[in-house]
Order: sequence, then structure tokens, then C-alpha cells
Amino acid sequence: VKMTGGEHHIASDANNLRINCDIIQNHLKPNDVIYFDDGKAVGIVQEIFEKGIKMEMKIGGYIKSRCAARVTAGKHSNLKLVTAEDIRDLQAISQMTLVDFVAVPFISTKADIAQIKELLGETGRNINIMAKIDTIDAIHQYDEIVLEADGVIFVRNELQWELQAEKLVLAQKWAIEQANAAAKPIII
Repeated sequence: VKMTGGEHHIASDANNLRINCDIIQNHLKPNDVIYFDDGKAVGIVQEIFEKGIKMEMKIGGYIKSRCAARVTAGKHSNLKLVTAEDIRDLQAISQMTLVDFVAVPFISTKADIAQIKELLGETGRNINIMAKIDTIDAIHQYDEIVLEADGVIFVRNELQWELQAEKLVLAQKWAIEQANAAAKPIII
């Protein structure tokens, strides 16, 4: 199956899968594993092209529109945190008076949180940022993230793809201790 970014107006089919990341091929190498829709379908990268990749499907099946695609640990961190649609949504949210929190996935560093705060602007200064800890990169930068964010959400079902079960339990306990020490709320 070929997977390409861009050309979103062209429908995907059994041989061509289109995703909303135009530069995904820049972050992959042969033998990287891609999990679709929480592992319901699994592909292994075979070749890298200028505008996409070719992968062999190890577990095939129906891949829903707008389903999540998780790449081998640590590969997402160089991708853009926010899209143009996200920017419009954040600007609209900042104008609302009844919004208390915004949960932001794929936070990798404290700079990501600063970027969200900047996008919310002065009108959204009272909106709290909940950083979703859902990648190994976020675990590595957790101390800085928990201090910069207004709270954290420890997302076990996403971290399971990047941490072994016994390490996930230890990481969760540690994350709770760190959040408590910083007097920040944490949701598991």
C-alpha cells in the first residue's frame, strides 16, 4: 500500500492511503511500524519516496477516515503540533467565556505549551492548558511540561504503544508523584 500526504481531495482506496501530514516520509525509515486505529491495522515501511511511502500491511482491514495513525516511538516529535484548523479552533475557543480547559495531545516540550498559550492570546489567558502525556517524548520532558502546563493528562492507552506494561505502571506512578509535587492536577 502506498501512503501519501497531501491531495486530500482524492479519496483513499485499497492501494493508496492519504493522510493529513504532507511530510510524513521525512520522519520514517524502512522497517518502521505504523499502527492504524489503535492497532486494528498495522503496516511496515518498505520504501520511502519523495511524496510518501510504500508499506506492507502485516494486519490488514478497514481503515476508517480520520482514524489515528501511530508511528514507531519518537517519530512524531518533528511534526507540527498544530494545523491551520487547530489555529482557527483555538482562536475561536479563546473568545468563549465558558471554556475552562483545553486538552492538547502530542505535547513534546514546554515550548509546545507556550505555543498554545500564544495562540489563545490575551483573550484566552484564563483558559487552562492540560498537556496530554501520550508519547515517549513527553515522558522524557515531563518535568518541564508539568511546570509549564496547568495540568496533565496521562494517556495510558496511547503510551502502551511506546512503553512496556511494567514500565508504563512505573511511569504512571512517577508522573503522579511529579504532578503532586508541582501542585498540578493530573488525570489518568
